[in-house]
Amino acid sequence: MNWRRTTALAIAAAVSAGGPALLLGQTTAPASSPATAPASSETRRIVEAAAAQVLGVLRDGQLPTDQKSQRASAIVEDNIDFPTFARLASGPAWNDMTDVQRDQFLSEFHKLVRSIFIEGIDQYDGQDAVVTDERQEPRGDRVVRMRIIDTRGGQRRDVTGVDFRLRQFDGRWKAIDLSIAGISLAVACRAQFAGFLRDGGVSRVIQVLKEKNAKREREEGSGHGK
Repeated sequence: MNWRRTTALAIAAAVSAGGPALLLGQTTAPASSPATAPASSETRRIVEAAAAQVLGVLRDGQLPTDQKSQRASAIVEDNIDFPTFARLASGPAWNDMTDVQRDQFLSEFHKLVRSIFIEGIDQYDGQDAVVTDERQEPRGDRVVRMRIIDTRGGQRRDVTGVDFRLRQFDGRWKAIDLSIAGISLAVACRAQFAGFLRDGGVSRVIQVLKEKNAKREREEGSGHGK
């Protein structure tokens, strides 16, 4: 499985590779899943519509890669609540941050997730995304479940499952986390950040994110991003 490609497509389909530990290149254990609950057709339609929009952009052979990046990124920006995603990813450390540190963390986290998605666009190779079901979560959240399907070679092969956690903000549903093969990105990030917090506190976490983003920017500028 190409985790970098799958994660990029997954973020796009959530709408908003690498792997579940895509942010810092580390691993963590799968998160547990609560029991299935009554579904909401509204959230399912939202994810299906967003996935269709992004896949339409990725499959448009007339668009150059940079325009695909811009259009797909706009969909991501509009459909992910990054402040909540960042707070979940930082865990208890969020409460220890000053307002300035929260702004810095959010900015760097947002930038990194966005760059990973853009990076994966040129790796898209005809995969499909199919919503299968959804469930109710605590606090009124909804999880919409999707399968990523490889369609190359004229056959449809199941690649992996992706769960999108949505929360309602002022009457609108937005994604706040996603899980690939049962591994939550927010939980994975939180586990990775824990080590840096022990070594140097919140400032160290922000520094690592800045360094990661700076490295990606250099690679993109030299045309050798991976």
